[in-house]
Amino acid sequence: MIASIGGAIIAGRVLTRPLRRLAATAQQIHLGIFDLDPLPDSGPSEVVTTNKAFNDMASTLKGVEAKTIALATEDVSHSELQKSLPGRTGQALQVAVDKLSASMRERERQSQLLHHSATHDGLTSLFNRAAIFDFLTHDVERRRNAGETVGVLFVDLDGLKYLNDTYGHEAGDAAICATSEALIEAASPCDVVGRLGGDEFLIVLCHEHGQESEASAAKMRDAVGRRSIPVEGKLIPLSASVGLALAECDVNTDPMDLVRQADDAMYNAKRAARATRDQLLGN
Repeated sequence: MIASIGGAIIAGRVLTRPLRRLAATAQQIHLGIFDLDPLPDSGPSEVVTTNKAFNDMASTLKGVEAKTIALATEDVSHSELQKSLPGRTGQALQVAVDKLSASMRERERQSQLLHHSATHDGLTSLFNRAAIFDFLTHDVERRRNAGETVGVLFVDLDGLKYLNDTYGHEAGDAAICATSEALIEAASPCDVVGRLGGDEFLIVLCHEHGQESEASAAKMRDAVGRRSIPVEGKLIPLSASVGLALAECDVNTDPMDLVRQADDAMYNAKRAARATRDQLLGN
């Protein structure tokens, strides 16, 4: 009788301690604490089986929490999203995570496409009118704070109307694209090139000195002048007129005034080129 009672007490202790640990673990899981020390895998088989189930559950919930946090960052390349979780729950969750990640990647791709369409010219892929003006405005503000000079080039492709009227708009588009390629190649890595529309382009220079900006203007003009487009079995040479505006940035510097000054300089250059050509032709 005494032996039976002693055995029951010992058995009770053997079961009570693991059950207390199990209860404490369950309480922590209930509170949302999943980063737990694993329950021991020793003792009666029933206790070991229960502990293993709780360990797997805690591990799965910890993984779910980590994936949820990773998804909240909207970083679909996060390493946590690539980790698989045990059991059917883990597999089902991974399928859901993969689908959600794919959806987020597609959303990001669409967002990038929309942003590109909103800020870039559809024909040349240069900055469009709004984007290049926005860049110029911010660049003037930055240079104003730094006490720097800003330079702007206004480029006009010569003879675009003639090309469109004589050979069609396909030839005109080819000339616009060839001009944009020439400007990009001639630009320095820190220059920003945009298309205003039609035959007009704007370049925000990164040079601070007049001589460098004047050299850039000549380089742009010469780069376009070396281009030609094939039309109806012949090559049509291209040319462009370029105007430069420079200003030391202060509180009175208006980005649109700079554009107008560069535009005026471009027309002066175009008139001078026509006068020189007429003089050479004896007109």
